[in-house]
Amino acid sequence: MSAPTDVRRLLYTRSQTAQALNCSVATVIRLERAGRLTKVRLDPRKPSAEVRHRVDEVEALARGEGE
Repeated sequence: MSAPTDVRRLLYTRSQTAQALNCSVATVIRLERAGRLTKVRLDPRKPSAEVRHRVDEVEALARGEGE
């Protein structure tokens, strides 16, 4: 049986997303609002929980494959 996948390796923080896309965190937030990035919260019950993004989604957007 394989070890469980660490969810944090599959997700970027807003700062890591901004670095991957070569933009500011404010631009990342605008991309979220435009629906081009999906917000993921590790604890969806907490509105103040840290927002993360799927690595594959960020990489696709960086390659120009985003909508």
